[in-house]
Amino acid sequence: MAGFIWAFAWWTHISDKFLLDHYGYDFDAINETSRLKEVPEENLDQVKSLEMGYLGIGWSLKAIVGYVFYFPYLLIVHLIGQLIR
Repeated sequence: MAGFIWAFAWWTHISDKFLLDHYGYDFDAINETSRLKEVPEENLDQVKSLEMGYLGIGWSLKAIVGYVFYFPYLLIVHLIGQLIR
């Protein structure tokens, strides 16, 4: 399950990068105006939303946090399954 969470967090990060590139986002620009210069007006809100997720905490930390919250659930389900057996 850890590998699944790791792969899902990585793919989320990569797909955000693909979408930002598709919308015309400039990753190498210095300021926000330059980064959003090529983005069409109708996609501006979507790009800003993707930018917040892409530039936030890294995908590896998201995977670690996801696993920390998911592991107790797996443990509880396993213990309940053993008690029912």
